[in-house]
Amino acid sequence: MIYGNPDLKNYEKHLELEKKFINKNFDKDLNLTYSEPTKQDIINLFNLYNSFPNNFKIKMANYYDDPISVFKNKFFKNNPNITNCAIDKYINYINEIINYYIFKYKLKFNAPRPFQLANKYNIPIYPVALITTHTPSYPSGHAALYHGLYKFFNNIDPYNNYEDILNNGLKSRIIAAVHFEQDNIASKKIIDEIFKNDPILKNF
Repeated sequence: MIYGNPDLKNYEKHLELEKKFINKNFDKDLNLTYSEPTKQDIINLFNLYNSFPNNFKIKMANYYDDPISVFKNKFFKNNPNITNCAIDKYINYINEIINYYIFKYKLKFNAPRPFQLANKYNIPIYPVALITTHTPSYPSGHAALYHGLYKFFNNIDPYNNYEDILNNGLKSRIIAAVHFEQDNIASKKIIDEIFKNDPILKNF
């Protein structure tokens, strides 16, 4: 069983991207390991989740569920004279490479989502319902996109602050109880490794 029950489209997309990236080996120095969160980790997430009003969690989780749109909206607001075509080739590439590597590790570790693991300890975690949580939990695809896009936009638009988007995007997945903090941390390690080794992205 694969946790989250990713649909056939996820596999088909991964196999298509595999043709493009499997021989690139941009994660060659990455030693990523997974440890199942403890009962105390789940209790901590449960307490954090319950410390926020439901309407706030739902609003934040949904707003930050599409990292590309959030970053682009701010960028074009700050730079109205720049067109989509000037940046989309990079954004599409970042999205593709992240999708490939994140899904590769999701399949490798097959980690349960917080609510799935909480059920083991009879801890009632009811996450915010999002359509982007149908894959294993570790590492977080959204966290990877937030880190990758932050590197890109912070480089091409250094006079505007994108750190608020990064921080809120990462936080939104935790307070929605769809990820553990270690899912986000692992994603940053993957992004740092990819951007270090990929000649297209290393300048960002």
